[in-house]
Amino acid sequence: MASTGKKWLIGCGAGCLTVVLIIAGIMLGFYIWMNQPTELLEPEQLLGSDSTGHVEWTLRLEDPGTEQFVLNLLSASQEQSARDLEGVPPVLRSWLLKYQGRQNEKEMRQLFPMAVSWTIHPGPTPEEDLQLISASIKRLGNRLAFADWIMGFIFARADEADVVKYQGEKIYSFPDSRGNGVTLFIRKNNIFFATDIEAAKRAIDRLRNPVESGLSAGELTDILETRVADRPLRGAIINHRGELRRLWRRLGGSESTDPIWDNVRALKISGGFEQGDRLRGRVDLRCADRDWAQANSENLAAALSTAAGQVGLDIETSAHAEGEWVEVEFEMRELPDVLKVLMRTGRIRID
Repeated sequence: MASTGKKWLIGCGAGCLTVVLIIAGIMLGFYIWMNQPTELLEPEQLLGSDSTGHVEWTLRLEDPGTEQFVLNLLSASQEQSARDLEGVPPVLRSWLLKYQGRQNEKEMRQLFPMAVSWTIHPGPTPEEDLQLISASIKRLGNRLAFADWIMGFIFARADEADVVKYQGEKIYSFPDSRGNGVTLFIRKNNIFFATDIEAAKRAIDRLRNPVESGLSAGELTDILETRVADRPLRGAIINHRGELRRLWRRLGGSESTDPIWDNVRALKISGGFEQGDRLRGRVDLRCADRDWAQANSENLAAALSTAAGQVGLDIETSAHAEGEWVEVEFEMRELPDVLKVLMRTGRIRID
């Protein structure tokens, strides 16, 4: 009997150990999967011959200007924290500030490298655009994919959201009382916000078949490939259907737009952060003809400054005409403060 009991205990212990090892293996495998290296999205995969606008910004800490911007942003955050903790005893206040500073820097650096983009295509009417905003964060690994699984489980039968399965992806639509709402889908370490479900489906088609339906011949892609500098911030917009008017309306929230933009056929932008807390770049505007460009270069620079000012961006500009193009150099300073204004106003939106 003793021998039988001992064998039972050994067997039970071995079984428990096996279960523990299996659980540990599952947890380790899950951890490895969650943090598996992924790649940044190449936003131009979302383009096609009918694309009318595309702006992308790739941010890497290896870029000195981007790193300086992040450091300045962290410094501004620390200053705000110091003001919030003014009533705390000095020793505790110092410790809290140091701890919070380390945590903020760690969390901030985990966001890089990242690539964000905004893409538009013609909508069903001349006054509408199909829009897509994407954000790709390399170090997220499969954490967004896990969040997608959780969301699918939560909203599968919820009245607050519609879940549409398409090409192996789940598209979430959260309508509101005004008929706007939010439409999004998650793919690997990328999240996409679309105007509607059809715009999301278009993006999924291009992502699944980038060779067949991605970057292809067209006026926009021609400008991007041949005329836009390879800078962290780069993009172009074709203005055949009033795209620029709608862009300024979305950014500034104003229905009135300077009619000067009706004489601009296309816009291209390139630039990036530079050391010293600055954003510098160039906006090139293709005008109706050479003579009009020569006569209105300064007016276009002023209109660009006004459009930026509607969202709290104070930029310095200088312009000159080159054929049918007006080249506007711009510079923006005190970027952490600018970011605070944008976060507070929340004017940039999809509609």
